[in-house]
Amino acid sequence: MKLPIFFRKSKTPKHSENFIAIDIGSDFVKAILFEVEETATLKMIGFGKHYLNLKDVQAGVISNKDGVQEAIIAAINEALLNYTKEVKDCVFGVSGEMSIGFSTTVRVTRKNSTEDINEKEILEIKKKIEDVALLQAQREYSRLKGYNDIDLELINSDITIFKVDGFFVTEPIGFKGKVIETTLFTAFAPLNHLKLLQQLAAGIGLNLITVSSNMYALVKNLSKEEPTEFNGIIVDIGGDSTDIAVVFSGGILATRTISVGGRTFTRRIANLLDWSFSDAENKKLMYSDGKLSEEETHKVGGVIDETIDAWLAAVSLALLDIEGVKTFPSKLYLTGGASYMTGLDEMLEEEDWKKNIPMRQHLKVKRVTLNEVISVDGFEKQSEIVVPASLGIIGLILRENTNE
Repeated sequence: MKLPIFFRKSKTPKHSENFIAIDIGSDFVKAILFEVEETATLKMIGFGKHYLNLKDVQAGVISNKDGVQEAIIAAINEALLNYTKEVKDCVFGVSGEMSIGFSTTVRVTRKNSTEDINEKEILEIKKKIEDVALLQAQREYSRLKGYNDIDLELINSDITIFKVDGFFVTEPIGFKGKVIETTLFTAFAPLNHLKLLQQLAAGIGLNLITVSSNMYALVKNLSKEEPTEFNGIIVDIGGDSTDIAVVFSGGILATRTISVGGRTFTRRIANLLDWSFSDAENKKLMYSDGKLSEEETHKVGGVIDETIDAWLAAVSLALLDIEGVKTFPSKLYLTGGASYMTGLDEMLEEEDWKKNIPMRQHLKVKRVTLNEVISVDGFEKQSEIVVPASLGIIGLILRENTNE
Protein backbone atom coordinates (compact mmCIF):
# COMPACT_ATOMS: atom_id res chain seq x y z
CA MET A 1 0.00 0.00 0.00
CA LYS A 2 1.30 3.42 -0.93
CA LEU A 3 0.05 6.15 1.33
CA PRO A 4 -0.79 9.27 -0.62
CA ILE A 5 1.32 12.18 0.54
CA PHE A 6 -0.23 15.63 0.39
CA PHE A 7 3.08 17.28 -0.41
CA ARG A 8 4.04 15.21 -3.44
CA LYS A 9 7.56 15.42 -4.81
CA SER A 10 9.22 13.75 -7.74
CA LYS A 11 11.01 11.45 -5.33
CA THR A 12 10.02 10.90 -1.73
CA PRO A 13 13.00 11.31 0.60
CA LYS A 14 13.97 8.74 3.17
CA HIS A 15 12.70 9.50 6.63
CA SER A 16 14.51 9.41 9.94
CA GLU A 17 14.23 6.76 12.62
CA ASN A 18 11.93 8.89 14.77
CA PHE A 19 8.99 11.23 14.30
CA ILE A 20 6.34 13.18 16.19
CA ALA A 21 2.61 12.47 15.80
CA ILE A 22 0.49 15.58 16.42
CA ASP A 23 -3.23 15.66 17.18
CA ILE A 24 -4.97 19.05 17.35
CA GLY A 25 -8.18 18.64 19.32
CA SER A 26 -10.70 21.14 20.61
CA ASP A 27 -9.23 21.37 24.11
CA PHE A 28 -5.64 20.14 23.76
CA VAL A 29 -2.78 19.64 21.36
CA LYS A 30 -1.24 16.21 21.93
CA ALA A 31 2.17 15.13 20.70
CA ILE A 32 3.71 11.66 20.83
CA LEU A 33 7.35 10.90 20.10
CA PHE A 34 7.96 7.59 18.32
CA GLU A 35 11.12 5.70 17.49
CA VAL A 36 11.15 3.08 14.74
CA GLU A 37 13.06 0.04 15.93
CA GLU A 38 15.13 -2.32 13.77
CA THR A 39 12.32 -4.88 13.90
CA ALA A 40 10.07 -2.36 12.08
CA THR A 41 8.02 -1.80 15.22
CA LEU A 42 7.20 1.42 17.01
CA LYS A 43 8.32 2.46 20.46
CA MET A 44 6.57 5.28 22.27
CA ILE A 45 9.26 7.47 23.80
CA GLY A 46 7.42 10.54 25.01
CA PHE A 47 4.01 12.17 25.31
CA GLY A 48 3.03 15.79 25.79
CA LYS A 49 -0.15 17.83 25.76
CA HIS A 50 -0.99 21.47 26.13
CA TYR A 51 -4.24 23.34 26.65
CA LEU A 52 -5.84 25.31 23.85
CA ASN A 53 -7.85 28.43 24.52
CA LEU A 54 -11.58 28.08 23.89
CA LYS A 55 -11.42 30.01 20.62
CA ASP A 56 -8.18 28.55 19.20
CA VAL A 57 -10.00 25.65 17.51
CA GLN A 58 -13.73 25.68 16.82
CA ALA A 59 -15.59 22.79 15.19
CA GLY A 60 -12.26 21.44 13.95
CA VAL A 61 -11.29 24.73 12.29
CA ILE A 62 -8.06 26.38 13.44
CA SER A 63 -9.18 29.93 14.14
CA ASN A 64 -6.08 31.15 15.98
CA LYS A 65 -2.97 29.89 14.22
CA ASP A 66 -0.51 31.54 16.64
CA GLY A 67 -2.27 30.08 19.69
CA VAL A 68 -2.29 26.59 18.15
CA GLN A 69 1.38 26.85 17.17
CA GLU A 70 2.33 27.84 20.71
CA ALA A 71 0.41 24.87 22.07
CA ILE A 72 2.11 22.52 19.57
CA ILE A 73 5.55 23.74 20.64
CA ALA A 74 4.69 23.27 24.32
CA ALA A 75 3.33 19.76 23.74
CA ILE A 76 6.37 18.75 21.68
CA ASN A 77 8.77 20.14 24.28
CA GLU A 78 7.08 17.99 26.91
CA ALA A 79 7.27 14.91 24.67
CA LEU A 80 10.97 15.56 23.99
CA LEU A 81 11.89 16.09 27.63
CA ASN A 82 15.29 14.45 28.29
CA TYR A 83 15.43 13.17 24.69
CA THR A 84 18.82 13.89 23.13
CA LYS A 85 18.36 12.77 19.52
CA GLU A 86 17.36 15.15 16.74
CA VAL A 87 13.75 14.93 15.49
CA LYS A 88 12.98 16.24 12.01
CA ASP A 89 9.69 14.65 10.90
CA CYS A 90 6.07 14.88 11.99
CA VAL A 91 2.69 13.39 11.14
CA PHE A 92 -0.54 15.34 11.60
CA GLY A 93 -3.94 13.80 12.25
CA VAL A 94 -7.17 15.24 10.88
CA SER A 95 -10.41 14.93 12.82
CA GLY A 96 -13.74 13.88 11.38
CA GLU A 97 -14.90 17.49 11.43
CA MET A 98 -12.25 18.31 8.83
CA SER A 99 -12.34 15.12 6.76
CA ILE A 100 -14.68 12.68 5.10
CA GLY A 101 -14.03 9.03 4.37
CA PHE A 102 -15.86 6.19 2.66
CA SER A 103 -15.35 3.00 0.68
CA THR A 104 -16.04 2.48 -3.02
CA THR A 105 -16.37 -0.94 -4.66
CA VAL A 106 -15.88 -1.48 -8.40
CA ARG A 107 -15.88 -4.56 -10.64
CA VAL A 108 -13.69 -4.59 -13.72
CA THR A 109 -13.88 -7.21 -16.48
CA ARG A 110 -10.43 -7.82 -17.91
CA LYS A 111 -9.91 -8.09 -21.67
CA ASN A 112 -7.39 -10.93 -21.35
CA SER A 113 -8.10 -13.15 -18.36
CA THR A 114 -5.16 -15.44 -19.10
CA GLU A 115 -2.55 -12.74 -18.44
CA ASP A 116 -1.14 -12.12 -14.98
CA ILE A 117 -2.50 -9.15 -13.05
CA ASN A 118 0.29 -6.59 -12.78
CA GLU A 119 1.00 -3.55 -10.61
CA LYS A 120 0.27 -1.07 -13.42
CA GLU A 121 -3.21 -2.57 -13.87
CA ILE A 122 -3.99 -2.25 -10.16
CA LEU A 123 -2.70 1.32 -9.97
CA GLU A 124 -4.86 2.30 -12.95
CA ILE A 125 -7.96 0.87 -11.28
CA LYS A 126 -7.04 2.59 -8.01
CA LYS A 127 -6.54 5.95 -9.73
CA LYS A 128 -9.92 5.74 -11.47
CA ILE A 129 -11.65 4.97 -8.17
CA GLU A 130 -9.87 7.90 -6.49
CA ASP A 131 -11.04 10.29 -9.21
CA VAL A 132 -14.66 9.15 -8.84
CA ALA A 133 -14.38 9.21 -5.04
CA LEU A 134 -13.19 12.84 -5.09
CA LEU A 135 -16.35 13.94 -6.89
CA GLN A 136 -18.47 11.94 -4.46
CA ALA A 137 -16.58 13.38 -1.48
CA GLN A 138 -17.12 16.94 -2.67
CA ARG A 139 -20.86 16.35 -3.03
CA GLU A 140 -21.13 14.60 0.34
CA TYR A 141 -18.97 17.11 2.20
CA SER A 142 -21.03 19.96 0.77
CA ARG A 143 -24.24 18.22 1.86
CA LEU A 144 -22.99 17.62 5.39
CA LYS A 145 -21.45 21.08 5.85
CA GLY A 146 -24.14 23.02 4.02
CA TYR A 147 -21.92 24.94 1.61
CA ASN A 148 -20.39 24.35 -1.81
CA ASP A 149 -17.12 25.08 -3.64
CA ILE A 150 -14.86 23.15 -1.25
CA ASP A 151 -11.47 22.07 -2.59
CA LEU A 152 -10.69 18.65 -1.13
CA GLU A 153 -7.41 16.74 -1.21
CA LEU A 154 -6.88 12.99 -0.91
CA ILE A 155 -5.10 12.11 2.36
CA ASN A 156 -5.65 8.33 2.61
CA SER A 157 -6.23 5.67 -0.02
CA ASP A 158 -6.23 2.01 0.91
CA ILE A 159 -7.40 -1.12 -0.90
CA THR A 160 -9.26 -3.03 1.81
CA ILE A 161 -10.77 -5.86 -0.26
CA PHE A 162 -9.52 -7.47 -3.45
CA LYS A 163 -11.28 -10.34 -5.23
CA VAL A 164 -10.38 -12.20 -8.42
CA ASP A 165 -13.30 -14.11 -9.94
CA GLY A 166 -15.08 -13.99 -6.59
CA PHE A 167 -12.17 -15.21 -4.45
CA PHE A 168 -10.48 -13.03 -1.81
CA VAL A 169 -6.85 -12.27 -2.66
CA THR A 170 -4.34 -10.63 -0.33
CA GLU A 171 -1.77 -9.84 -3.05
CA PRO A 172 -3.37 -9.86 -6.53
CA ILE A 173 -0.19 -9.37 -8.58
CA GLY A 174 0.57 -12.57 -10.49
CA PHE A 175 -2.97 -13.96 -10.36
CA LYS A 176 -5.01 -14.64 -13.47
CA GLY A 177 -8.74 -14.01 -13.75
CA LYS A 178 -11.56 -12.40 -15.66
CA VAL A 179 -13.26 -10.18 -13.06
CA ILE A 180 -11.42 -7.98 -10.55
CA GLU A 181 -13.44 -6.61 -7.63
CA THR A 182 -11.78 -3.86 -5.62
CA THR A 183 -12.93 -2.00 -2.50
CA LEU A 184 -10.98 1.19 -1.89
CA PHE A 185 -11.21 3.38 1.20
CA THR A 186 -10.49 7.05 0.56
CA ALA A 187 -10.34 9.98 2.96
CA PHE A 188 -10.31 13.64 1.94
CA ALA A 189 -9.71 16.92 3.76
CA PRO A 190 -10.11 20.59 2.77
CA LEU A 191 -7.09 21.90 0.91
CA ASN A 192 -6.96 25.09 2.98
CA HIS A 193 -6.77 23.09 6.21
CA LEU A 194 -3.92 20.97 4.86
CA LYS A 195 -2.00 24.06 3.78
CA LEU A 196 -2.42 25.45 7.28
CA LEU A 197 -1.00 22.26 8.78
CA GLN A 198 1.98 22.58 6.44
CA GLN A 199 2.52 26.15 7.67
CA LEU A 200 2.31 25.03 11.30
CA ALA A 201 4.90 22.29 10.71
CA ALA A 202 7.22 24.72 8.95
CA GLY A 203 6.75 27.22 11.77
CA ILE A 204 8.05 24.73 14.33
CA GLY A 205 10.89 23.56 12.10
CA LEU A 206 9.58 20.08 11.28
CA ASN A 207 9.14 18.25 7.99
CA LEU A 208 5.51 17.21 7.55
CA ILE A 209 5.81 13.74 6.03
CA THR A 210 2.08 13.03 5.75
CA VAL A 211 -1.40 13.90 6.98
CA SER A 212 -3.90 11.19 7.90
CA SER A 213 -7.50 10.82 8.93
CA ASN A 214 -7.49 10.06 12.67
CA MET A 215 -10.24 7.50 12.19
CA TYR A 216 -8.35 5.73 9.41
CA ALA A 217 -5.26 5.45 11.63
CA LEU A 218 -7.33 4.12 14.53
CA VAL A 219 -9.03 1.46 12.39
CA LYS A 220 -5.67 0.39 10.87
CA ASN A 221 -4.42 -0.24 14.39
CA LEU A 222 -7.50 -2.03 15.68
CA SER A 223 -7.68 -4.31 12.64
CA LYS A 224 -3.97 -4.99 12.19
CA GLU A 225 -4.06 -8.55 13.58
CA GLU A 226 -6.81 -9.95 11.31
CA PRO A 227 -8.07 -7.18 9.02
CA THR A 228 -10.66 -9.21 7.13
CA GLU A 229 -12.23 -10.39 10.42
CA PHE A 230 -12.62 -6.94 11.98
CA ASN A 231 -16.14 -5.48 12.01
CA GLY A 232 -17.41 -2.74 14.28
CA ILE A 233 -18.78 0.70 14.93
CA ILE A 234 -16.02 3.07 16.09
CA VAL A 235 -17.06 6.03 18.24
CA ASP A 236 -14.47 8.66 19.16
CA ILE A 237 -15.84 11.36 21.50
CA GLY A 238 -13.78 14.55 21.39
CA GLY A 239 -14.22 18.02 22.79
CA ASP A 240 -16.55 19.58 20.23
CA SER A 241 -17.74 16.55 18.30
CA THR A 242 -18.01 12.78 18.00
CA ASP A 243 -16.48 10.89 15.08
CA ILE A 244 -18.18 7.68 13.96
CA ALA A 245 -17.03 4.99 11.53
CA VAL A 246 -18.72 1.79 10.36
CA VAL A 247 -16.16 -0.91 9.57
CA PHE A 248 -16.60 -4.17 7.68
CA SER A 249 -13.76 -6.63 7.02
CA GLY A 250 -11.20 -4.12 8.26
CA GLY A 251 -12.33 -1.43 5.82
CA ILE A 252 -14.20 1.75 6.70
CA LEU A 253 -17.51 1.81 4.85
CA ALA A 254 -18.19 5.44 5.80
CA THR A 255 -17.50 8.06 8.46
CA ARG A 256 -19.80 10.60 10.07
CA THR A 257 -19.34 13.40 12.60
CA ILE A 258 -21.92 14.80 15.00
CA SER A 259 -21.55 18.15 16.74
CA VAL A 260 -21.83 16.79 20.27
CA GLY A 261 -18.73 16.29 22.38
CA GLY A 262 -17.36 16.77 25.87
CA ARG A 263 -17.80 20.53 25.76
CA THR A 264 -21.50 20.05 24.99
CA PHE A 265 -21.94 18.30 28.33
CA THR A 266 -19.99 21.03 30.11
CA ARG A 267 -21.99 23.84 28.50
CA ARG A 268 -25.31 22.19 29.44
CA ILE A 269 -24.19 21.74 33.05
CA ALA A 270 -23.08 25.38 33.16
CA ASN A 271 -26.32 26.70 31.62
CA LEU A 272 -28.79 24.57 33.55
CA LEU A 273 -27.06 24.81 36.93
CA ASP A 274 -25.92 28.42 36.52
CA TRP A 275 -22.22 27.70 36.89
CA SER A 276 -19.23 29.09 35.01
CA PHE A 277 -17.79 26.93 32.22
CA SER A 278 -14.66 26.11 34.25
CA ASP A 279 -16.70 25.21 37.35
CA ALA A 280 -19.01 23.03 35.23
CA GLU A 281 -16.01 21.22 33.69
CA ASN A 282 -14.55 20.58 37.12
CA LYS A 283 -17.88 19.27 38.46
CA LYS A 284 -18.24 17.01 35.41
CA LEU A 285 -14.83 15.47 36.09
CA MET A 286 -15.57 15.11 39.80
CA TYR A 287 -18.89 13.41 38.97
CA SER A 288 -17.12 10.79 36.87
CA ASP A 289 -14.62 10.25 39.69
CA GLY A 290 -17.43 9.91 42.27
CA LYS A 291 -16.21 12.90 44.28
CA LEU A 292 -19.36 15.07 44.38
CA SER A 293 -21.79 15.38 47.25
CA GLU A 294 -25.05 13.46 47.03
CA GLU A 295 -26.97 16.61 46.07
CA GLU A 296 -24.53 17.68 43.35
CA THR A 297 -24.26 14.10 42.08
CA HIS A 298 -28.03 14.09 41.55
CA LYS A 299 -27.98 17.48 39.78
CA VAL A 300 -24.96 16.89 37.56
CA GLY A 301 -25.92 13.29 36.85
CA GLY A 302 -29.38 14.35 35.71
CA VAL A 303 -27.95 16.84 33.19
CA ILE A 304 -25.39 14.32 31.94
CA ASP A 305 -28.02 11.59 31.46
CA GLU A 306 -30.27 13.97 29.52
CA THR A 307 -27.35 15.04 27.34
CA ILE A 308 -26.34 11.43 26.71
CA ASP A 309 -29.92 10.78 25.53
CA ALA A 310 -29.59 13.62 23.00
CA TRP A 311 -26.15 12.36 21.98
CA LEU A 312 -27.48 8.83 21.44
CA ALA A 313 -30.26 10.18 19.23
CA ALA A 314 -27.65 12.02 17.15
CA VAL A 315 -25.50 8.86 16.88
CA SER A 316 -28.56 6.91 15.70
CA LEU A 317 -29.35 9.48 13.00
CA ALA A 318 -25.72 9.50 11.86
CA LEU A 319 -25.70 5.72 11.46
CA LEU A 320 -29.02 5.73 9.60
CA ASP A 321 -27.58 8.37 7.25
CA ILE A 322 -25.02 5.83 6.01
CA GLU A 323 -26.36 4.11 2.91
CA GLY A 324 -25.85 0.51 1.86
CA VAL A 325 -25.88 -1.15 5.29
CA LYS A 326 -28.38 -4.00 5.73
CA THR A 327 -27.09 -5.06 9.15
CA PHE A 328 -24.75 -3.02 11.34
CA PRO A 329 -21.90 -4.63 13.32
CA SER A 330 -22.92 -5.52 16.86
CA LYS A 331 -19.67 -4.42 18.49
CA LEU A 332 -19.02 -0.77 19.33
CA TYR A 333 -15.49 0.47 20.08
CA LEU A 334 -15.50 3.53 22.32
CA THR A 335 -12.63 5.97 22.67
CA GLY A 336 -11.79 9.65 23.01
CA GLY A 337 -11.03 12.04 25.84
CA ALA A 338 -14.73 12.56 26.64
CA SER A 339 -15.64 8.86 26.58
CA TYR A 340 -14.97 8.41 30.29
CA MET A 341 -18.36 9.81 31.42
CA THR A 342 -20.17 7.68 33.96
CA GLY A 343 -23.15 5.79 32.55
CA LEU A 344 -22.12 6.04 28.91
CA ASP A 345 -21.38 2.33 28.43
CA GLU A 346 -24.66 1.24 30.02
CA MET A 347 -26.77 3.68 28.02
CA LEU A 348 -25.06 2.64 24.78
CA GLU A 349 -25.97 -0.99 25.42
CA GLU A 350 -29.63 -0.15 26.07
CA GLU A 351 -32.04 -0.88 23.24
CA ASP A 352 -34.12 2.30 22.93
CA TRP A 353 -31.69 4.52 21.02
CA LYS A 354 -30.92 1.85 18.41
CA LYS A 355 -34.38 0.35 17.89
CA ASN A 356 -34.36 1.50 14.25
CA ILE A 357 -30.79 0.29 13.60
CA PRO A 358 -30.70 -3.28 12.26
CA MET A 359 -28.32 -5.53 14.23
CA ARG A 360 -28.21 -9.31 14.39
CA GLN A 361 -27.04 -9.42 17.98
CA HIS A 362 -27.22 -7.32 21.13
CA LEU A 363 -24.72 -4.45 20.94
CA LYS A 364 -21.55 -4.93 23.01
CA VAL A 365 -19.48 -1.91 23.99
CA LYS A 366 -15.69 -2.18 24.26
CA ARG A 367 -13.42 0.63 25.39
CA VAL A 368 -10.24 0.98 23.34
CA THR A 369 -7.13 0.97 25.51
CA LEU A 370 -3.74 2.35 24.63
CA ASN A 371 -2.02 -1.03 24.62
CA GLU A 372 -4.32 -2.15 21.79
CA VAL A 373 -2.84 0.61 19.64
CA ILE A 374 0.81 0.43 20.66
CA SER A 375 2.96 -1.43 23.17
CA VAL A 376 3.68 1.02 25.97
CA ASP A 377 6.05 1.00 28.88
CA GLY A 378 5.87 3.67 31.54
CA PHE A 379 2.85 5.54 30.20
CA GLU A 380 -0.62 5.61 31.69
CA LYS A 381 -3.19 3.79 29.57
CA GLN A 382 -5.59 6.70 29.36
CA SER A 383 -8.18 7.04 26.63
CA GLU A 384 -7.06 10.49 25.54
CA ILE A 385 -3.79 9.11 24.13
CA VAL A 386 -5.40 6.42 21.97
CA VAL A 387 -6.15 8.55 18.91
CA PRO A 388 -2.80 10.40 18.62
CA ALA A 389 -0.95 7.15 19.40
CA SER A 390 -2.74 5.44 16.52
CA LEU A 391 -1.11 7.93 14.12
CA GLY A 392 2.16 6.11 14.73
CA ILE A 393 1.19 3.32 12.34
CA ILE A 394 0.80 5.87 9.55
CA GLY A 395 4.36 7.07 10.03
CA LEU A 396 5.58 3.48 10.15
CA ILE A 397 3.78 2.44 6.92
CA LEU A 398 4.99 5.57 5.17
CA ARG A 399 8.56 4.89 6.23
CA GLU A 400 8.36 1.27 5.04
CA ASN A 401 7.13 2.37 1.62
CA THR A 402 9.58 5.22 1.08
CA ASN A 403 12.77 3.78 2.55
CA GLU A 404 12.79 0.84 0.18
